[in-house]
Amino acid sequence: MKTAIITGASTGIGKAVANKLAKNGYRVLLVARSSNKLDQIVRDIKSKGGEAEYYTVDLTDELNIKGFLNEVIDNCKAGNYSGIDAILNIAGIWHDDKEVFAGKDFETFGEKVITDTYSVGFTAPSLIIHGLLPYMNKGSHIINLSGTFENGGKGWIPYYASKKALEDLTYGLADELKDQKIYVNGISPSDTATEEYTKWFPEYAKDAVSPEKIAELFLDILRSSKSGTIQVIKKYDYNDKDIEYLKMAIEMSHQSYDEGAFPAGAVIVKDGKVISKTTSTSFPKINFHPESKSIDIAINELNEQLTDCMLYASMEPCLMCLSRAYWAGIRKIVFAVKKENVPHSICYESNLNHYDLLEKFNEKIELVNIEELQEYAIVEVKAWLEKNS
Repeated sequence: MKTAIITGASTGIGKAVANKLAKNGYRVLLVARSSNKLDQIVRDIKSKGGEAEYYTVDLTDELNIKGFLNEVIDNCKAGNYSGIDAILNIAGIWHDDKEVFAGKDFETFGEKVITDTYSVGFTAPSLIIHGLLPYMNKGSHIINLSGTFENGGKGWIPYYASKKALEDLTYGLADELKDQKIYVNGISPSDTATEEYTKWFPEYAKDAVSPEKIAELFLDILRSSKSGTIQVIKKYDYNDKDIEYLKMAIEMSHQSYDEGAFPAGAVIVKDGKVISKTTSTSFPKINFHPESKSIDIAINELNEQLTDCMLYASMEPCLMCLSRAYWAGIRKIVFAVKKENVPHSICYESNLNHYDLLEKFNEKIELVNIEELQEYAIVEVKAWLEKNS
């Protein structure tokens, strides 16, 4: 069983990541200050068949961190953990019980706020990684949580500086550890609808990124061999037009189901104009995947590369369609149903991770999942699978 250490695991993103990883077969070692919250999370995970333990650690206290590291190392030496497979540094300080540490001139911050913010956001991750590197398995991962800081660092410089330092640590470690096959990446989310964010900014919470979405990205990275990247998650990966066109692709998937084929559909759009929309057909017909069919139709229609086009697909594209989209010039794909929610042996030709392929491309191709439309798109997929299994 793989073992993952998660700091900041008592609430928010850390809690969501702990639940996601436990659900996917990891033993999760939860790290935070609140033993009551950690204990409840461990109980919840175990009640669902997962494996979890917790360590109560004050990440502002280097002696406390040292004690935690000694316990983990002793467990590794005793064979209780077969090494460490992931270190996920999620903890950070941007508020206390009374205020948010933002909208302030640097000179007005208390010295303890500054030092504690640096300790939790940068020093603790550095010490944890440093102490546990000898016990990390080949193919293991380090993922550090940063932030997008879309308006810059003004007003919350301690938090900003701690996260930017953590990003530099990420890049440096990725380069240093590549020959050891230890993969180091960062995740940089926009405003996230955690309990604390909702408490302090209730008026913005409904538009913020869900912790569960960020947890999914953690899992995606853990399943890949990418290294040296900072993955950005913005509040608005998509707009109302994206929803409109994706619904059109889903309607095509419903039409496909009515025609007796697998329920998948695709739409290609350029400058607000629909260039092609297609359904699936039955194998072995050529281009039986709707994404590939739409690409061919759009190229014939425009008589040029699809450089300024976007592909909308009811399901996450397979590796073949993803490659075809890339070589056709498409750089953004919006989809509804995630690959992990359907059996790849039936619906996909491979269980290889898409991110491994994306890393091979010279240019970035953006995959955007509109989670709110997944249930709308997956109903007939499930019905088709039940009928044809």
